[in-house]
Amino acid sequence: MNRAAAIVLVTLAALASGCGGGGLRGDLAATGDNMGKIRAGVIDFSMVVTPRAARAHNPFGWKLKGPFAFGDVPTAHVTYTQIANGHTADDTLVLDRSGGYAVVDGKRRSLTDSNLKELRGSAARVRAGASIDIGKWIKSASSCGSRCAQGDLDVAEAANTLLRISGSKSTLSDGEAKQLADATRAATYRVEWTDKHLMRNLTMHVDLGFKTPPKLAAALGRLVGATFDLHLGMQRPTT
Repeated sequence: MNRAAAIVLVTLAALASGCGGGGLRGDLAATGDNMGKIRAGVIDFSMVVTPRAARAHNPFGWKLKGPFAFGDVPTAHVTYTQIANGHTADDTLVLDRSGGYAVVDGKRRSLTDSNLKELRGSAARVRAGASIDIGKWIKSASSCGSRCAQGDLDVAEAANTLLRISGSKSTLSDGEAKQLADATRAATYRVEWTDKHLMRNLTMHVDLGFKTPPKLAAALGRLVGATFDLHLGMQRPTT
């Protein structure tokens, strides 16, 4: 459950930088900047991978939902849902001003002083200004209605950012980036914000497909790959 809380904190940090410029890009930049200023709200965050192969088709990933608050003593009450093999399992993490606990497999477990220090340290680093420039992700931007933008993603840059969010120090090589770009059938995003440039919804969709060698086509099908869907919703944000 430490990981679940870290996902909340680092995701908010990851959106703290915008993409610069005017027009829609300026709106996206302002929305990203304001994400870094949010002190409390209700997060609804998920990432789901759906394989596309004859012998692998069940989605897998996770969902995270619940209220959080930064400050001198961060608090949260989030449900972390794991998705795998056609099944889901929910855990709960609660942080309050006096301590915290997790509910795992229906059993309540108190967080140790070390757990609390780690989680609150992550929150402090976020509030200190940790950020990732999502402007590198965006290849294009067009209007999809009032206070809404959508367009294409640079999938290699997005992958490098996700590696950083996950704590990895690795990045894709030029060859790996080209291989990923060549395998990408679609990579798109959509962002909606309020009149005060506060995030309402962010969705990303990446569709990867790989041509199957003829000798394997009978077993795997003509095309194998996967879709990746990320969603970030924010309710009742407070700055």
